[in-house]
Amino acid sequence: MSVITRADVEELFDYMANGQPEKFMDRLVEDIHWTVKGTHPLAGTFKSKQEYLDGAFNRLTAVLKGGIQLQLEAVYIDGLTAIVELKSFLTALNGMPYHNEYCWVIHFSEDKQITAITAYLDSALLKQVIEENELIRT
Repeated sequence: MSVITRADVEELFDYMANGQPEKFMDRLVEDIHWTVKGTHPLAGTFKSKQEYLDGAFNRLTAVLKGGIQLQLEAVYIDGLTAIVELKSFLTALNGMPYHNEYCWVIHFSEDKQITAITAYLDSALLKQVIEENELIRT
C-alpha cells in the first residue's frame, strides 16, 4: 500500500500558503467527496470538484481581499489519510479580520490524488464574514 508523506502534504499546502490554490485543486479528483462541517452558509457535502468550487471555495474567495491563503500548522499521517491543522490570517472586503482555524481530514488515492476531505472550522466567524461581505460585492 502506498503512503502519503509529510513532504507530500507540505508541498500541497505550500500552494495554499503562497496564494496558488489552483495547484492544490489540481490534486482533487473530479468526483471528490468534500464535506464542510458547521452551521454557516458554506456548510454541506459537495460531491464533485466543481460543486465544491461553486458552493464554497469561490464564494469565500469572493469576499476576501487577496483570496484564500492557508498556513499549515500541523500534519498527522496514517497510510493514505492526512489530518492537517491550518490557520488563515486574511481580511474580508469590509476590512474585517478573517483569522480562522481549520482541521481537515484528507483521504488520498494510491496515486496521491485527493479523493475526500472533511473540513472543520469556526462556523460563527465564517457565517459573519459571508453575511457581511456578500452584500458588498453585489
